[in-house]
Amino acid sequence: MKFHILKSITLISTLAFLAQHAYANKAPWVGYDLSGSPCRGVTPNLGPFDYTKAYLHETELSLVQAAHFNSNVELLIKGAKQKGNMLGDIHYTLKAFPNHHRALNTVINYRMKNGPYSNNKGIKQPECYFLRAINFAPKDDMSMMLYGLYLHKVNKLVDAEEMYKKALKINPNNLQAMYNYGLLALELGNLEQAKGFAKKVYAKGFVLKGLQRRIDNY
Repeated sequence: MKFHILKSITLISTLAFLAQHAYANKAPWVGYDLSGSPCRGVTPNLGPFDYTKAYLHETELSLVQAAHFNSNVELLIKGAKQKGNMLGDIHYTLKAFPNHHRALNTVINYRMKNGPYSNNKGIKQPECYFLRAINFAPKDDMSMMLYGLYLHKVNKLVDAEEMYKKALKINPNNLQAMYNYGLLALELGNLEQAKGFAKKVYAKGFVLKGLQRRIDNY
């Protein structure tokens, strides 16, 4: 009897460990940043959850955003609860929701506002967040579009084009991907391709007119 009880406890403990281990690795840090250093990080205490399926995690999303991702954080003004913890708040949000689109966009804005930064700032390199997000939710075209936008902004034009292509392969109706790909096409000297994207996005009521202006002034 004691043997069977011990065996059962051992089995339960093993299953619990395996379940925890499997869960913890649903959103591993993968790939390398633009300097060639590996992307590394710790397992989130909460989640990870898919932002594109937020309806399944409404409570968790509300808790995370209330505590770590309010308008002050999103606009890069200050931390949600502690003024000096803004970067920690962004990092926590993306640990819990790897493909949180608004938080990913905030990482882009932080990088473009402050320039290159070291990993000791309390926040990972943008590309590490994007690689983790895409690995976690490979059908999320918005994460791919945003990664393309980031690569575009830091002048990694070939890589940016690849990400825009991938986003549009998943969702051919992603107007933001079309629009930004159109801007990139102009930079790469592909005027006709840019015109094609412009025709599509404006036919569907896209409001930003920068692409058309650049085409007109090309």
